[in-house]
Amino acid sequence: MLKKYGDFIAGLCGMALAAYIFITGYQIGLTEGKDFGAGFLPKLVATGLFICCAILTYRGFKTMHTVKAEQSEYKKNYLGAYGIFIMMVIYALCMKPVGFVISSAVFLFCAILLATKRENWKPIMFAVISVVLVLAVYFVFKDIFGIRLPNGVLDSIF
Repeated sequence: MLKKYGDFIAGLCGMALAAYIFITGYQIGLTEGKDFGAGFLPKLVATGLFICCAILTYRGFKTMHTVKAEQSEYKKNYLGAYGIFIMMVIYALCMKPVGFVISSAVFLFCAILLATKRENWKPIMFAVISVVLVLAVYFVFKDIFGIRLPNGVLDSIF
């Protein structure tokens, strides 16, 4: 019975989370001489999250009175969910000694593999996407936002 209210409830919770993230984004100070500080990205993400959750809430409200709850034939991926959680803990522990670039690329690659069905795996494409995205995020944070990220074993390169 609660399944048909899921989108509505998740949308409301997401909007509350987005509002909290947006408000706490103002607590992050600006770096002198920079137009965009470290608080800009959380506010930008919170705005996008709020818009998406508002749409989800509206769609959930429209469908919760018309759709009957049915059993889903979707196979739950507990291994992927728990695996990503365990990888997040390992990622956090490895961030400082290994560095942002290597630990983030490995984490992203493994997370994509866990979230994808085995028959749809494209490891070379996933590796390229992981490395390119992590390098882009690293340089945006470093050069535009002025945020220092741990270099770890790549300290002499970056």
